[in-house]
Amino acid sequence: MTRRLWFLLLLATIPVWGEEARPLPLRLEVTVLRQDSSTKALVPVPADSSFKTGDAVAFEVRASRGGYLALLSPRSGGEGVAGRLWPSQAGGHPMPAQAAVRIPASGLIRLAAPGPTKLSLVFSPRPLDGSAARWLKQIILREARLETPAGPAVIFEGPLGDSEKAVVELELRHP
Repeated sequence: MTRRLWFLLLLATIPVWGEEARPLPLRLEVTVLRQDSSTKALVPVPADSSFKTGDAVAFEVRASRGGYLALLSPRSGGEGVAGRLWPSQAGGHPMPAQAAVRIPASGLIRLAAPGPTKLSLVFSPRPLDGSAARWLKQIILREARLETPAGPAVIFEGPLGDSEKAVVELELRHP
């Protein structure tokens, strides 16, 4: 049975009182990097790759706009958010426009237990504030385009206001 990596993009809206934010275009590219077991090098893999328990992965993210990134992990059972995996800074990891950022910046995410590993990648034009549970409770669907090109990157394009957060739900499936 082929196990796949599924991406679902949602936008979390957190309005700022009295502010009329005009959404600006955002292009997010997310590439999955798997550690080659023999060479230990990180290799880009297509989004529909099969994974195995024990694989080590990281992500490379590139955004058309500058902003802040965080990687969250859901609670066991999939209900709610357990907490931030990366980075340790409360405001998120700053990233300049068009720069590639590796997540996590050092180390890897090991797919330890059988079954899908679910993660949430959060991008915000402003430093992240409040709890992750607050962001993810206010998710709305928005006009956006998600594509999986022939290469390894998954690309999202759509509008994002200054007070909004783009949340990419990642699911790494492995036996």
